[in-house]
Amino acid sequence: MLPIAVLPAAGLLLWLGQPDLLNIPFIAAAGDAVFSNLALIFAIGVAIGFSKDGNGAAALAGAIGCFVLTKGAAAIDKDINMSVLGGIISGVIAGLLYNRYHDIKLPDWLGFFGGRRFVPIVTSLVMLVLALIFGYVWPPIQDGINAAVGHWIVGAGAVGVGIFGFLNRLLIPVGLHHVLKQSIQASEGRVIVAEVIGEFAPLYPAVTNAELAAAFGADLLLLNWFDVFRTVVNGLDTNEPNQMVERLKQLTGRPVGVNLEPVDPNAKQLEELAALPKGRMATAESLQQAKQLGFDFVCLTGNPKTGVTNDGIVKAIETARSILGEDALVMAGKMHAAGVADEAGSGIVSGEVVVRFIHAGADVVLMPAPGTVPGVTLDKTEKIVQVAHEHGALVMLTIGTSQEGADESTIRQIALASKMAGADMHHIGDAGYHGIAVPENIMAHSIAIRGRRHTYIRMVRSPLR
Repeated sequence: MLPIAVLPAAGLLLWLGQPDLLNIPFIAAAGDAVFSNLALIFAIGVAIGFSKDGNGAAALAGAIGCFVLTKGAAAIDKDINMSVLGGIISGVIAGLLYNRYHDIKLPDWLGFFGGRRFVPIVTSLVMLVLALIFGYVWPPIQDGINAAVGHWIVGAGAVGVGIFGFLNRLLIPVGLHHVLKQSIQASEGRVIVAEVIGEFAPLYPAVTNAELAAAFGADLLLLNWFDVFRTVVNGLDTNEPNQMVERLKQLTGRPVGVNLEPVDPNAKQLEELAALPKGRMATAESLQQAKQLGFDFVCLTGNPKTGVTNDGIVKAIETARSILGEDALVMAGKMHAAGVADEAGSGIVSGEVVVRFIHAGADVVLMPAPGTVPGVTLDKTEKIVQVAHEHGALVMLTIGTSQEGADESTIRQIALASKMAGADMHHIGDAGYHGIAVPENIMAHSIAIRGRRHTYIRMVRSPLR
């Protein structure tokens, strides 16, 4: 993940320096320098990641291996360009060789070159052999990529666009969901997540509730009551199940996630519980289906009267991480009791529970915002948020108690209290009207945490920009 973590900062520098923005050439050049040397950056970063202790000798070996591979292959065929792939190959081999030889003992007269010093030497020899092989093997592969794939996609119209989208999804295994996580972290508590219900009739029939929420300032869209095996988004201009999520992303330009509920059959009931269809429950089967539908993140939580417990959430996080891998963010936690007797009020969440979520694999921990659940105060919330941050997770504070339908003054109070508590993300629920927060409350929440300038830009910016 180390090389990928560099890309947002480099992209920001490159963007800021462009003529249509700040028009400062040296800033653009600084960002471009990173993108121009991605192969070397990946060679170093991957080598560090594969080495057992992240030692600098592995990084040096990765860099040397990259130079030997690329320059050696180019000496055989000057048109060869292995780009980032060459860097990744070099990094993997350097990391593995480091693990094998970092403690090697050589004869006394060669003792200086033993241990970690031996790793760059053996890496250069191995990469020399690979340079010879790739010098003859890679040119036809490269030509095939350029001609048979690249040129064909460009000239294939709609079919080409579809193929490109499929190939783009193949990038997921390198962990690009971490770019979304890092972007949220960099926003410093100014991200709005709006929950909507697609199964209900939209507030206005001409558009979906998701589009309306995005238009009023939401940054991420979370589908609630969404059955992954019986996909319904009323108001959407497609009824094809496998196209709905992608179509929402196209129309709104927002990442889209789904709620799945880790129902615990052993929950101590506070009230009579509802029976859920299998497509809303956080099972291995439904998580796999959510992955196939193309959701950017999964939220493991519970609606009222569902019997979702913290123990159930921990198990669901482990299942989600094993199925989703690095494909999507995993958010987890409770907004309210969810019908469970011993997890109500201030007992909904604790520092211990948060640590269990994170150790199970959660990227984002969600919990009630101050003032939304009895006993959930600013002071208590702030302490638990600090625990989550200390363990490397982000925090989403939620309005999941129908207060999304309150007056704007209440929304602003909750928003500012959440920001003071350290929220990375601000959630607003779907019960203001039928399946969506009061749209003006989404805007009021946004203005409270980031002002009119950012809110208005978010509201009007086209996904095509």
